Amino acid sequence: MKIDFRYILLVVLSGLGSYWMGGYTMNAIFYITLLLFVAALLQIIFFSIVLKVNMVEPEGRPMAGKPFRLSINLENKGFLDIAHVSSQADDFKDRRIISVKRQDTSYLSYHFRPRVRGIVDVGTIKVGISDLLNILTRWVELEPEEVKVYPDVPAELPDHLNWTTIGEGNQFRSYSKENPYNVRELRRYQPGDSFRKINWKVSAKFNELFVRRGETTEEKDILLILDMNKNILTMDPLGLYENTLVTDALTLSKGLIKEGIPHGFILTDAHQKYFEVTSLVDYQELEDHMVMHKADGNDSLREFIAQKNEFLHERGALIFFTRPISADLAACDHLKSDRNQVLVYAPHLKKKGISSKGRRMILRELEGPGYEMV
Repeated sequence: MKIDFRYILLVVLSGLGSYWMGGYTMNAIFYITLLLFVAALLQIIFFSIVLKVNMVEPEGRPMAGKPFRLSINLENKGFLDIAHVSSQADDFKDRRIISVKRQDTSYLSYHFRPRVRGIVDVGTIKVGISDLLNILTRWVELEPEEVKVYPDVPAELPDHLNWTTIGEGNQFRSYSKENPYNVRELRRYQPGDSFRKINWKVSAKFNELFVRRGETTEEKDILLILDMNKNILTMDPLGLYENTLVTDALTLSKGLIKEGIPHGFILTDAHQKYFEVTSLVDYQELEDHMVMHKADGNDSLREFIAQKNEFLHERGALIFFTRPISADLAACDHLKSDRNQVLVYAPHLKKKGISSKGRRMILRELEGPGYEMV
């Protein structure tokens, strides 16, 4: 409970006047100020009973880089108007004040714009209920709200991920106009493959069974590898680089599924989590996982490749999302063989000048994705 300083000053002055000067008028003023306190206290008790305060979840799915609204629902079930209802949030300097009419509902809204995906703690929000004269204010602290912020995955593949425009205007080692996501080479027969997919002509020539990769439903044909080494989070102050890698990888994964191309998706994080993405349901499970987890891997990409070398060589197409680190890119290059193809997405960063705006300043920005087709 908070008491207005001006009212305290009024009580002190009227009390001193009543004591020193006396008389009917000064005594009446003093007692009126005391009665105002009693009236204010009764109003606060009544308003606290009839006013229902709760947080309203954001509409839709909050996306990284896009604003979302968090609202406070104020429902007045009493027969009196509440003239002063205020709110104060941790991340906002201004104090907001509205009135709530009797038998009516009002809202107080705050807009947030998270830069990266993840669980966002919007901090503490307090709602203040005041009497008609603002003598007393009772503050109600709402439970801290945690909001899931999803990566902003576009509906269509952007140019730097679309196979028809991939590499245009960006840095890359070499490039083929063939679709790198739609594998059509032969691979050795594996248990579970349909005999109808066997290429008998080639199999007879090499005295070994071969099937066409693109004509099977095996998700093992294409593998997306997302570098989740914890050092990626240190590439920029806000984690925008890490968020960009994750968003691009998820965008490509969703695009492949929409084209009917199943694939595997593996993270190089501490648990080396692997997903078989064969449907939009599988993709949604992958996306939910990425909302809850940040890069926390201890092994570099080249160390991961050394550990998973045999596993990676089983794939017809390897698509990496990583940093432009020479040793890691060289390790990717060594995976190339005549039976697979390797594509590496490695966005570059360029430095920006340091501003006096402090922590909100982005010290580095994406210069434009770099690509390597090896």
